Amino acid sequence: MGTDNKRELILQAAIEILHHQNYQNMTTSEIARRAGIAEGTIYRYFQNKRDLFIEVLRFISKRMGEIFVEGVSPEADLKSNLRVLGKNFYMRHKEGSGLYKILYKAFSEVEDDDIKSALGNIYTQSVEIIKSILKSSLGNEKVSVPEERLEIIIFMIWGIGDIVWKRSIVSGEKTMSPAEMDNLVEMVYTLMKSS
Repeated sequence: MGTDNKRELILQAAIEILHHQNYQNMTTSEIARRAGIAEGTIYRYFQNKRDLFIEVLRFISKRMGEIFVEGVSPEADLKSNLRVLGKNFYMRHKEGSGLYKILYKAFSEVEDDDIKSALGNIYTQSVEIIKSILKSSLGNEKVSVPEERLEIIIFMIWGIGDIVWKRSIVSGEKTMSPAEMDNLVEMVYTLMKSS
């Protein structure tokens, strides 16, 4: 088994464990057992449990980004890209919800400064991806939105997504119908176009 495969096995094992327990209770021996490797192998790829956890958070963030921007096109108009984002959010709910739950727990439970810094970087990168999509889509429509307004709209989108994920975690099911998602897309579109 190649180096990348073992690293991937370790990350996947940690993610599976984090679906059911928090970072503080996760052990490297449990990760090794689930990955089918010796515990010492973990330390060939990660300095310590904290380093592994930070990589898990980065991996999750990257995966969530891939899930939700799949099908978004720099050539598409704003409404089309917003619809794709809304559809991805709704259709890929199960996978995204499990990953979000781990990120949410990390934001709410972890006090380590290095982990907080990694979470801050993840948040900043996510906002920049959303901003890039929106700017590209607006440019295709020859619409200019002041930077401050764009920032507020991004925070609004982020906040709505955050609330929907939290409701989903509590209820265990999708909390928005496709019609509600379409209404949300229309609302964001209207806000962006009325600058």
